[in-house]
Order: sequence, then C-alpha cells, then structure tokens
Amino acid sequence: MFPNYESVRELKRQLEKDNGSIFRYAAHENTYLVFVYNQLLDDPEPPSDRDELCEFIRTVTKTDEWHGKRSMVDMCKLVKKYCKRPINPIYPYV
Repeated sequence: MFPNYESVRELKRQLEKDNGSIFRYAAHENTYLVFVYNQLLDDPEPPSDRDELCEFIRTVTKTDEWHGKRSMVDMCKLVKKYCKRPINPIYPYV
C-alpha cells in the first residue's frame, strides 16, 4: 500500500478526535501534505477516499490558493520571535 496516503489517513484519524491547535516546525509538514494533496489529484487510479483526504489536507494546510480553517501553527516563527538566548562572544552565531 502507498505510504503517503496511509500517513494522511492516520493523521486525519488522529486529528478528528479534537479541535485543538496543530503544530508544525517551519514549512516541512505543510509542504509535504500539499505534495501528497497533488499526488492524490494526479493519481490515475486514486483511492476511493481521495476527495475526503484532499478536503482534510486543505483544512490543515495553507498555500497561495487556500488557508485551511485549522491550518497548522508554525512553531519556528514562535521560537524566533520569543526565544532569546545570550550571545556567546566567542561564537556569536552558534
């Protein structure tokens, strides 16, 4: 069985249990979910639940075309904005 579709099914199953925030770090998760979304649309023999999976992906992601009602919160932006650490004078960029 194709692991990308199974992963989205399991993610959907887990996230349907509540309505809390979904976190990601930087663009990785969003990028790959949109990638799987496009795989589903381009698949010449799509799974029977393709529309349901695509709808779920659109709900939790954002692109230039859509902003999901439950779009993932980017933890990287929060870390950069609120986490400060002392600068090491010997290695200021480490």
